[in-house]
Amino acid sequence: MRKRNIFILILIGLGFIWVLFYLPVFTHVEKKTFPLKTGRLMELLIMPVNYDRWMNKTLRQMYHDRVLNISTMGTSMAIYTIRKKSKTKRFLISAQPAKTSEAKTDLHLSFKASLWQKMIGFNEEQTAMVNSFGKLENLVKSPLAFYGYDIHEAKVPDSTFLYYAITTTNKDRQKTMQKIFEVLIDYAEQKNAGFNGKRIFHFTREGDDSIRLYGSIGINHPETIPNNSPFPLKRMPFGKNLLVTPFEGPYMRVEQAYAAIEQFKLDHQYISMAIPYHRITAPELSLADSTITRLEVCYPVY
Repeated sequence: MRKRNIFILILIGLGFIWVLFYLPVFTHVEKKTFPLKTGRLMELLIMPVNYDRWMNKTLRQMYHDRVLNISTMGTSMAIYTIRKKSKTKRFLISAQPAKTSEAKTDLHLSFKASLWQKMIGFNEEQTAMVNSFGKLENLVKSPLAFYGYDIHEAKVPDSTFLYYAITTTNKDRQKTMQKIFEVLIDYAEQKNAGFNGKRIFHFTREGDDSIRLYGSIGINHPETIPNNSPFPLKRMPFGKNLLVTPFEGPYMRVEQAYAAIEQFKLDHQYISMAIPYHRITAPELSLADSTITRLEVCYPVY
């Protein structure tokens, strides 16, 4: 009888150990809200070209060692299966539009865990997924990390501009730009329009060696400009939203900043109000590819 009781106690103890350490009795769920549409977020999660951006070192190594397999269920679920030493662990990431905004996504990471793991800490695979989930959040919530530029929202200042455009060659773009601002500033002085130091500028390519340059200067007294002025007045939509990012680099690479701010606009469901432009913040602006230029790229949006 005594031996039988001891045997039962041993079985109970072994059963307790098995439940405590090995039986996945809990479903661990982590939920985060991301400022990105569901489709774009799923692209990050399932396209191999994006893995290095959000997976931590351990999870990336599992993928490169071919022990991590990624599959999808529909358009809003991804299953991450890790097979190591004849053991298989599955992690489910599911996405749905946030209730507060269709431009945001609620993302859930769920996986099975034992009681011991719940109390003490996750194993290597679980830790890798949880840390990567956090890294994904940091990536998406940082415009600098995600888009490559520190894009933020501001308000359009109350400004009126004199406007001038010229088509020229790439070779002559620097002197043509200087001419645009010299002509505008001289005209503003003639009309006592009060040039306030603000200069904005943008360009469009019109051929292999043709570029159209658009320049504007801010003035304080637009009432002094006649209706038949050779330089039209442009009024900014005061108080409306303005996406802004600083840019530093060779001038013609500013197109990369334009592309990034355009993608930011689409991802966050802004609507274009006017064409994007760049605001000249330095005393001089060089259009030479060999010179580092500093300016701000701006995009008026609703």
